[in-house]
Amino acid sequence: MPSIPQIIHALQTVLNESAEAAAHATGFVQRSRRLSGAQFVQTVVASWLAYPDASYETMVGVAADLGVSISPQAFAERFTSAAVATLAQVLAATMRQALSAQPAVVPLLDRFVAVEVRDSTTIALPDVLADHFQGCGGSRTHSTAALKAQFRWELRSGKLDGPLLQDGRASDRALEFRERGVKGTLHLRDLGYWH
Repeated sequence: MPSIPQIIHALQTVLNESAEAAAHATGFVQRSRRLSGAQFVQTVVASWLAYPDASYETMVGVAADLGVSISPQAFAERFTSAAVATLAQVLAATMRQALSAQPAVVPLLDRFVAVEVRDSTTIALPDVLADHFQGCGGSRTHSTAALKAQFRWELRSGKLDGPLLQDGRASDRALEFRERGVKGTLHLRDLGYWH
């Protein structure tokens, strides 16, 4: 289990260095701006953690706490495809930090070349992101914007692949990892991958 200083270091890395690198790689930030990639990511993450239905006005208040002065309209205009790609890259960096695990040491697993667990999760998003990630509807339980994240975890080595991101309404089978499992691999998946 990681220590508190390790967790703090991992969060600082993801919310600063990884966010800036993602913002430049996706074209979200192309030159020095009053709203950096890290400030945008930190604002969005902090806003949605505290208020899942945060308005632009709420986000602008959080941005002000980070030392950024921006209008709600200007902040709303920053929600582009590049912003979505930036947030997706930061999510991937977060998962790599959070889920890099020690290999499982279970003698039963020695029978297999690899033991691959694959699963997905669906996360409801604010409706403003419906153009980027389509959800399943418009009721309280079914958002018009949702993100499906797929993961593959090899238990014997501890290697984590993913997340692969897609529309929340997509089937689990709609997206595949590039690498295929090798012969002799035990595959553990739920029924969403078999229908």
